[in-house]
Amino acid sequence: MASQAVWHSKQERELIERIRKLEDVIQIQNDERIQLTNQNKLLQRELEALRQQEMIDEHNHQLISKVVSLEIVEQAHEKLQCQIRPTLLEIPKGYNEVETKAITFSRKEIEDLCIEQQENEQKKANCPLQESSIEDLKDQNQKLNALITESRKDLKRYKAKYKEQLQIESAKRESLEVELVRLNRKLELQIAEADQDQLTEFKDPFQYKNKDNQEQQLSWLNKFATYLSCCSTTTNDMSADIDQQTVIQPQHQKKFHNF
Repeated sequence: MASQAVWHSKQERELIERIRKLEDVIQIQNDERIQLTNQNKLLQRELEALRQQEMIDEHNHQLISKVVSLEIVEQAHEKLQCQIRPTLLEIPKGYNEVETKAITFSRKEIEDLCIEQQENEQKKANCPLQESSIEDLKDQNQKLNALITESRKDLKRYKAKYKEQLQIESAKRESLEVELVRLNRKLELQIAEADQDQLTEFKDPFQYKNKDNQEQQLSWLNKFATYLSCCSTTTNDMSADIDQQTVIQPQHQKKFHNF
């Protein structure tokens, strides 16, 4: 009985140790999940920054297109001035009022074009894009697009890896929980069987109807006294085992190994 109590105490300690290991594994999984979540947030921030940079590059590209359009307008303006100057010099005196208005309008248009040209030149002078060429901006845009595409692929890969890791850890946890339930059930059955075996060893003393059979009654009383002594010894052994971490005797190791 003492050996069985020590054995049960050993099994309880092993179960407690397994539960602690399970809790450690769950804590590690939670830490990894938090780390992956933080990495996911960082990747999303980087992706958002890349998207904003892409929008800035698109705006710069539009500005470049406007600058090119302004250059085309300037060239057309120069051609128009070259065509109008000889015409103005050849106008004789004596034109009627309608023709004079037409000529005046043409001069006003030229003045507006000159003012617009000056404004365009001022804009070009203030534009920071003159330091880099259009081809360089196109190359930068292509590199940014490639970087954004690669970042999206990395994000998808991290998400897939994170999901796979969660599935694996969930399966491990379920397996460990099932194993823990099985071990608890097995321990309960063994404890119940041990208690039943101890109880069935002692029969009711009143079943001996023959009062002359004192030897059988004395034998039963001796067994019952031995059982009480074993119970007391088992209680003391269990207390000593808990306080002093008693080492399991070699003759009991086979039972623990079978469990």
